[in-house]
Amino acid sequence: MPFKYRPIVSAVCALSVALGIVVAAVAYSQDGVSSKGDDVGALRRQISALTDRVAELEKLKFGYLPKDNAESKAPASAAPPGTVVQAPFTIVNRAGKPIVVVYEDGGTQGLSVRNPAGNPIASLWAQSDGYGSVTIFDGLEATGAPTNFSSMRFRAQKAEMVVAGDDGARASVTSETLALFEKGKESARLKNYGELGGQVRIFNGAGFAIAGMQTDAVATNSGTVLVGSPQGTKGQLYVSDGVGAMILVDAAGKILERAKAGDGYTTFNLAGQAVAQIGSVPSGNNGRLWLGNASGEGIVEAGMLTDGLGTVRAGPSFGARPSALAIPDRIVGHR
Repeated sequence: MPFKYRPIVSAVCALSVALGIVVAAVAYSQDGVSSKGDDVGALRRQISALTDRVAELEKLKFGYLPKDNAESKAPASAAPPGTVVQAPFTIVNRAGKPIVVVYEDGGTQGLSVRNPAGNPIASLWAQSDGYGSVTIFDGLEATGAPTNFSSMRFRAQKAEMVVAGDDGARASVTSETLALFEKGKESARLKNYGELGGQVRIFNGAGFAIAGMQTDAVATNSGTVLVGSPQGTKGQLYVSDGVGAMILVDAAGKILERAKAGDGYTTFNLAGQAVAQIGSVPSGNNGRLWLGNASGEGIVEAGMLTDGLGTVRAGPSFGARPSALAIPDRIVGHR
């Protein structure tokens, strides 16, 4: 009980006892019939008033009125009524610097925690689109648009983490993509396509993809390596029919060179016709050279005969009968 209430309680209790003794004595002296009934009634009213005042003091001390029943217990203390404050508002320290700033603007709401300098170090936001974000700052920059931060947010049904620095570098991570940025331009990307595999892309300073790796959408369980320029893919290393292959592309996107295990190296003209090939014969044991015209017809072949002798044939009439001039259409080596 607070000290200021103790003298009051003591006085009230003493007075109550004294009045009780007086009432009992008067009643006894009259053999149960008091000739001074009005005085006794007045005393009883005073005792009742004093009892009420004692009860009020007990309520101030205990928060409830004690009962004579030994089994009675004090009720659980009721929680104080909550405090309701309407946003926006700011909590400041003794120096007047903001500690916490609560915002509400156009459906976007949240709070910002500040360091002793008043600069933001953390924020919690509920965006107008219904998603939330948590951001951590370095605390070195004043309010506005800090460039050094780490943020976790949820948007487009996906969780995302963003890390940014004042040098313009930035990284973004989701469950599907890891992307790196430099001064607002994407510089690298790692993407997950689930059962279809993954993809890596490298970009130049202007944001154009110039190199990459990915799973082949056509050849199952196969990979592709790409190199290029801002104008498109210029080279590709891939798998075709279960074997390694490579293509080279010109500025217009036309395939000019192709290499494939088993077929050798093939050159194409601008019309897409094969005009030269060097590789091995189907048996894979001997080399073979083939040259064609603009239409893709063979006009020169060079290789080795079954007897081990080298030969060169000129066309396009391979194997035709010699002309009247008896100009041979082939050259065969000898031992």
